[in-house]
Amino acid sequence: MFGDDINSKVSLCYDVNEDEWTIQKLPDNTSHKFYQCSASIALSPSEILITGGGSPPKKDARIYLTLRNEIQNKSSMIESRNAHAITICKGAVFVLGGFSGKQRLCSVEKYNVREDKWT
Repeated sequence: MFGDDINSKVSLCYDVNEDEWTIQKLPDNTSHKFYQCSASIALSPSEILITGGGSPPKKDARIYLTLRNEIQNKSSMIESRNAHAITICKGAVFVLGGFSGKQRLCSVEKYNVREDKWT
């Protein structure tokens, strides 16, 4: 789980094997932060894709590197969105719906992780 308006540099991680939560804070010297109402999905055991979020909604797509506690920017989505869904199907990431800041979205975007490209 990633930050909110107040704690925009804090993430919470639940360990299913240990049944415990831990808090991780991004370094103070980083310009990156987490946005409320973003969507995220694990691409690997150490990489989490975080999309959109914020108020007003953002187009941002970023990879959170859990072992390094860093965020890397990726290509932006086509539409700004928050409160959207995210899933993986056949190796591609899909973001669905959400809110653009003006209207509810009925659109879907597909992200090719290898090419770092949205369609």
